[in-house]
Amino acid sequence: MNFMTPIESPNLPKRGITLAAVSVGAEKAKEYLLSRGISVFDILPCAAITDGTAAHADLHLLHLGGRKIILSREQCNNAEKLIEMGFDVQVLDTPLGDKYPADVPLNAALFGSYAILNPKTVCKNIDFSGRSLIPVRQGYTKCSVVPVTENAIITDDGAIASAAEKNGLAVLLVSKGDVILPGREYGFIGGCCGLIAPDTMLFNGSLASHKDSEKIRAFLSSFGVRAEEAGDFQLTDIGSILPLAER
Repeated sequence: MNFMTPIESPNLPKRGITLAAVSVGAEKAKEYLLSRGISVFDILPCAAITDGTAAHADLHLLHLGGRKIILSREQCNNAEKLIEMGFDVQVLDTPLGDKYPADVPLNAALFGSYAILNPKTVCKNIDFSGRSLIPVRQGYTKCSVVPVTENAIITDDGAIASAAEKNGLAVLLVSKGDVILPGREYGFIGGCCGLIAPDTMLFNGSLASHKDSEKIRAFLSSFGVRAEEAGDFQLTDIGSILPLAER
């Protein structure tokens, strides 16, 4: 296990990462991370959820920054691993459910000083104090948002794009439908990627399989970020690549 320095600002590492939370079934992303010397915290599936989102990291884990992590009840037996690494772990009182919004109490996009979330669907007991809240109607918020810097995001949700722009964020709005998700009509852009270094965004699949790939590359590049790919296959929503610790 690499030395663990928790990432202070959720989703935004300042150095190369040493630990990421990823769905246990995301084999290609896990292979890529491990090949780069990055340890993986496997997110285990929720038996109640019957489609491809059962083990999605962005449904089961919310990193509040630093050592603070909230986990779903389904990760209860898994929590010890994070505690041993020095994280302060809270576990949800109630299990996740199959039907929306019972699957999204931990689904919020936290980065920099912002929290983009649906206040009606996110767990009421989470303390977001110190953050500028951007309320939206989309409950799958982290699935829909790619934090690029503390002031820039990519999203495939028009209402999130509008709300973020009103709060002064730089936003790239991309089209939906080019990210696949087994058991659903399509996946989300936020669910297929995550920063593995401040200048490196890892995509689970080939960015060329997205019709807006050139726009995505150009937007990332404008913030000094390059795209890396876990393999030559259709972009696939695995429930985000969540960076937790860095060098």
